[in-house]
Amino acid sequence: MNFRWTAKPPPSATSESGNTIAQSATQLSATPRYRSHPHWGLEQHPVEPAPAPKTTQHVVASYATYLLAFTAALYGAAAVAELIRYFTLLYNRTRLIPLPIAYTTDLLVVTASIAALVFAFLTVISCASWLINFRNEMCHRYGLRETRSTRWQFIATVLPPMSWFYPPTLLAELIQNPRVQSVRNPAELHNVLSRIKQWWTLWVLTWLFAGASIIWRTADTVQAQANSVLFAVIVNVVASTCALLAWNVIRVCSKLVDVTQPTDEENNSPKRWIVASSP
Repeated sequence: MNFRWTAKPPPSATSESGNTIAQSATQLSATPRYRSHPHWGLEQHPVEPAPAPKTTQHVVASYATYLLAFTAALYGAAAVAELIRYFTLLYNRTRLIPLPIAYTTDLLVVTASIAALVFAFLTVISCASWLINFRNEMCHRYGLRETRSTRWQFIATVLPPMSWFYPPTLLAELIQNPRVQSVRNPAELHNVLSRIKQWWTLWVLTWLFAGASIIWRTADTVQAQANSVLFAVIVNVVASTCALLAWNVIRVCSKLVDVTQPTDEENNSPKRWIVASSP
């Protein structure tokens, strides 16, 4: 609790002419007179309303950026594990390697790959919740009407093959809405759309590369299997980059619903400056 004492002007802190003290002082009039004495008291602040309780969807959505960063790190670790396995296979072509080393490399690959897949699934759930919240906030701030149900948005964002195209479509249609374009900086919206397109391209490529990697691992020859390990390195790198681009998309899109950043319409609105009569 704040117990700082502050001086408060009396209710009748006006001059005899009826003007405020600040106005009288600027007009160099006679010294203003008080009908009552100033007094001291505790500093009082207006009571702020209690924040609305967060739903489970909001809580899950709040972890989207953290999960994306962690998933990107896991896919990077999986790429390193696959690369170690590839060099181990190259070494094993001319020399025998101890079994503990072979088992260790396999364990690294399996552990990193499973962890990356598990967190990728959790990240998709969190990002789907974030997308629903983002659309609701955009509709609330810019006076738009949501035409899709929450359940349909969640299903289409999570389940492939709809998830390949539906999430970027939901984002792009809001950015290209005439109402949003009329109050936001065009350069800012163009930058957001560019980030969405970059992520979208890599998002589809990640699925295509993952499917090709699964098919490649079914090859029978030793050389084809070694090449599949090297291709798995590329797939993990692409997946890690895709997660980082998704994190960047959330970062730039969140600025559109940040109430601390006024729109162009709010910046260009007429303002009226007044003189305060008390601190």
